[in-house]
Amino acid sequence: MHRSTSRSGQIGRATAVAQSTSRRAAALGAGAIVASLVASCLGTVGAPGGGGGPSASVSGSSGSYTLLPARIRRLSNAEFDTTTHALLGTNQTFASNLPTDVRQGSYNAGGFPAAGFTRNAAAVFDTVSAPQIGQAAASLAKEAVQNLSKIAPCTGPSNTACAKSFIESFGPRAYRRPLTADEVTGLLGIYQAGVKDQTYGDGIELVIATILQSAGFLYLTELGGTPSNGAAELTSYEVASALSYFLTGGPPDDTLMQAAAANALQAPQAVGAQATRLLKASSMAQLAVFVEQWLGIDTPPGSSTGTVVSSAEMTSETTAFIEDVMTSGDGSVGSLPGQCRAWSSPLSTSMAAWTAGAGLSTWWTPVGASTQTC
Repeated sequence: MHRSTSRSGQIGRATAVAQSTSRRAAALGAGAIVASLVASCLGTVGAPGGGGGPSASVSGSSGSYTLLPARIRRLSNAEFDTTTHALLGTNQTFASNLPTDVRQGSYNAGGFPAAGFTRNAAAVFDTVSAPQIGQAAASLAKEAVQNLSKIAPCTGPSNTACAKSFIESFGPRAYRRPLTADEVTGLLGIYQAGVKDQTYGDGIELVIATILQSAGFLYLTELGGTPSNGAAELTSYEVASALSYFLTGGPPDDTLMQAAAANALQAPQAVGAQATRLLKASSMAQLAVFVEQWLGIDTPPGSSTGTVVSSAEMTSETTAFIEDVMTSGDGSVGSLPGQCRAWSSPLSTSMAAWTAGAGLSTWWTPVGASTQTC
């Protein structure tokens, strides 16, 4: 992926400022998804700090093209949960307790209150959300060290050496990239502060809590490597994160991280192969969420408007329908409004009652069955 050098970005401990760039898919089939991902995850971008606007144009052997701006974005509330689940194996969830995600291009879509993308570079962790992230980090760290022998075993004579080994293994998974020497030194200092007059576990707990509140964990970067002629390519680690969070809503798996470590995510064929693998290994639920937010239908009014159908039912039915269009249909946007199919099989009792009351029961057929034109 290439990003424009015309945008500078700096990550603070709990704040970041960046302008967002809208990305919209024209087709949703697996092949189109892979193609669009390869196009968006590879290319030439401008180096941060170049000045002059949000994007830039460059010329090459294949012609002129516009670069995307370098950017930093925070994890959405849902991504915070999926990332901590993958990192720590926890079942704790905090998304519903955090301030509502800022939405890109927010607008009111026919009674759906907050249309727009929750994943965007306009959102930051501010003075309101930072204390809540701190509480979540403390709770997660406290739980993690209850199984200290698994997360940070230490059988050697030096607890400090064990702590350093833990930092060097846990840190890269949390930051989704290798740690710098300064980061290792800083985190080891955190451990030493936590262990003073306390136990090894107390030191590890403080390290985990610190990492979960750090910019390296809370933010995703698309800044690229060393700039050349006003442009920079995303690093393989940035490509791995961009690919994984878009397709799965969570951090890169071991296979993606190994590819990033080998710098094997710079060629379109390699990125396409990884995208295909992820699509086969996971459900289409995350891509369905993308479509729902694009269309402004991910937060239906449900029972709040007096209907007998809850928001949760509407959401699950819609997600199932979109997943079916992507997996069993032709995957095109045009297929979304042109079919009359139930969103799950069988319909929930309340959903069936609603369709019957609206005179739609003869139009709707279970997902997977033959379709009709509305």
